[in-house]
Amino acid sequence: MKNLKEERAAAGARNTEFPVPVPARSRIANEEKRRGGVMKFMKSGILSAAVGILILAGGCASDAALKETVWTPVKLENQGTVGLVQDQPVWFSVGSDNKVTGNGGVNTIIGTAAVAEDGKLVFEPLATTRKAGPNLAYEAIFLNALNATRTYQIKEETLQVFDKGGNLLATFTVGPESLTKEKE
Repeated sequence: MKNLKEERAAAGARNTEFPVPVPARSRIANEEKRRGGVMKFMKSGILSAAVGILILAGGCASDAALKETVWTPVKLENQGTVGLVQDQPVWFSVGSDNKVTGNGGVNTIIGTAAVAEDGKLVFEPLATTRKAGPNLAYEAIFLNALNATRTYQIKEETLQVFDKGGNLLATFTVGPESLTKEKE
């Protein structure tokens, strides 16, 4: 008993005459509660960090991908006053295998593209069918822009293509769902 009194006195306990021993079960329960609080705090911190990362990554994820997306022209830089005479869908798409398909306003477009992660994009000489139609002048400008492309940038759902000098050639947007179905 004297050892217990000395221990209590050293620990600063006021009542050393009648020490009340703390049952082992209570000490274990208190330790588990303390650790549980720490674990809850750590879990909430980890959860908060994960949510933050997902939010930041979500901003990046909203950018459309170059491949497997139908792109329709918004503006061709060398277009001048040439426009579509007949309302025909003009679009292109680069498949996961780098095959290019599309429509220039009159003719079907096929070919391949060299795509690099660093923003480089080169269309190999594109082939078209040889139909005649009222949109041939527009189609020629569209094809010239694609053939002169060397780099690209995508911001959200807008694609811009540039020539080897860094000059903007054309701006595209993600095409409507109906063009995606026509592609197949």
